[in-house]
Amino acid sequence: MTLKTRRILITSIKMALACLGGTLIARAFNLDNYLTCGVIAVLSIHYSKRESYVSAVKRFLSAIFGIFFSTLMFFLVGYNITAYIIFVLIFALISWLLKVPEGIVPSIVLVTHLYTNGSLSWSLILNEVFIVLIAILVALLLNVIDTFFKESKKNIIINIDSIIRETIVIIKNRLQEDEKNDSSLKIDELKINLDKIYDELLSIDNDEIINKDHYNIDYAIMRKNQFKSLLHIIKMLNDIEEFHENSYIIANYFSLLSENIGKANMATFMKDELENLKTQFKNSPLPQTRDEFETRAVLFQILNEVENFLSEKIEFHNIHDKS
Repeated sequence: MTLKTRRILITSIKMALACLGGTLIARAFNLDNYLTCGVIAVLSIHYSKRESYVSAVKRFLSAIFGIFFSTLMFFLVGYNITAYIIFVLIFALISWLLKVPEGIVPSIVLVTHLYTNGSLSWSLILNEVFIVLIAILVALLLNVIDTFFKESKKNIIINIDSIIRETIVIIKNRLQEDEKNDSSLKIDELKINLDKIYDELLSIDNDEIINKDHYNIDYAIMRKNQFKSLLHIIKMLNDIEEFHENSYIIANYFSLLSENIGKANMATFMKDELENLKTQFKNSPLPQTRDEFETRAVLFQILNEVENFLSEKIEFHNIHDKS
């Protein structure tokens, strides 16, 4: 099941539960028009907790304003269709100007109850206030509960590192010629998984109301950039026509690199090791054939791409270790 499909399914379930919960609670309190409570609860369901809180505050304040503003209109103009239409016109205009359009429809529905009743009373006004209050609280509760079922940021970062590590191992095996088969399908699978995990992390980050330092998002972006470097390396490996002994040396480096993938700053150490490796290759005897020359050129390009890979991690630590 894709992340998008799962979100649609979860949101649909939350809407159904919000409708049921809001309706039953409003009915338990013997509120008139209790079905409206379930409808408003459905409208208050959102993907993220932050969106739900913001929308809930806007919708509640809009409803309170709408109820008392319509009460004033009915008192001044009278209980007639003219007062009702004037209210809708002015209320909708104010809502758009104040950028709270999500409160227009629920508020008009509540005011319709006041209009069809034919007379004003505090019990009727309080009835409508409780309808919107219960609906919003039910929707917020469901959104809060939903966050407990999402994967933790720590586990997501571990999964991202695992994908990077697995990709490095594929490169190591290709360099050792242990993998004769085409690894493109496995790479495509890893890329799809990385994108899914990143989307999940974005969803969790959007739920954060406090402590939004974006450390984990920046970490994931850094890893996605590193993954692009690894894809470039894999593409370079396809250009190697002749096996070279330096491939084994680079494969051993990739083996060490895979063991040092994590949140700790091991990139600086690995960059020093990379520089030693480059120096060793530069001091080695010149190639004797054209094929050997081309192979060594590709291998050196791979080392340059590894340097880009490590620079992404080093830059990440330079930014976040100071903050």
